[in-house]
Amino acid sequence: MIYTLFLLPRAPGSLAPGMGWVTQKGKTMSEQKAGLKKPRVAVIVPPGTISCNGWRVALYFRALIRGGALPFALPLTQDEALLRFLLSDADGLLITGGCDIDPFFYGASPDPSVTYNSDFDRIGFFLCRSAIEMGMPVFGICRGMQLMNVVSGGTLHLDIPGHKDGVTHPLKELSGTLGRILGTSGVIVNSFHHQAVDRIGSSYRVTAVSEDGFIEGIEDPDRPFVVGVQWHPERMSDPGTLALFEVFTRNCLQYAESPYKQNQPLEAEQ
Repeated sequence: MIYTLFLLPRAPGSLAPGMGWVTQKGKTMSEQKAGLKKPRVAVIVPPGTISCNGWRVALYFRALIRGGALPFALPLTQDEALLRFLLSDADGLLITGGCDIDPFFYGASPDPSVTYNSDFDRIGFFLCRSAIEMGMPVFGICRGMQLMNVVSGGTLHLDIPGHKDGVTHPLKELSGTLGRILGTSGVIVNSFHHQAVDRIGSSYRVTAVSEDGFIEGIEDPDRPFVVGVQWHPERMSDPGTLALFEVFTRNCLQYAESPYKQNQPLEAEQ
């Protein structure tokens, strides 16, 4: 099977002076485009989606572009040196939705009716760990949030009722980055999942919950933007959703000029 790597060139420009790490709602990207370069965001694309479900990938890319980023898809390879080299040229990592994570990785028994892809899981684990070690902003969506949690030692509910097929529901207990961006009440989101975070990983705290008590948002409070959401904001078009991608993009811009990024290797290891 051949996987295609999409790379987008860096846009010219320089970082606006005086910007600090951004973790709350501020100016829109359209108000900041003058004088700002666009950050490159690496995207973990599930196997087969480019050829079979390209419209789903397009939704992630479109949301990132609307937020002011230049996304590119990472190759699905076990070559960790290559993955780290490509990731080191990125300014942020987006972990998308997709298939169930193999329960082996969080100590649960597999569902015999589900086909797992442990090789793809391992690619995601490596990229997530590497991005966090680099100090890079990380945004996990649906399975992406679940993967972030498992990487940090958390577990998942194997199957939950009432959250499939695009049903909508309100959030409660919004706090942290999500609370600052979306507000703390009146937030309605979609649901396209049948699993959920169970035991929270050691690096994270809960920042949003569904009305029936399932975790809908997590973040690492010790980092500028390491955030996961259980819903699919790329399928929504409200101002809060756009702001979520804008804030992620602005943190990526800050990372691009930070000592963390400047100290990353420029060549793949031999």
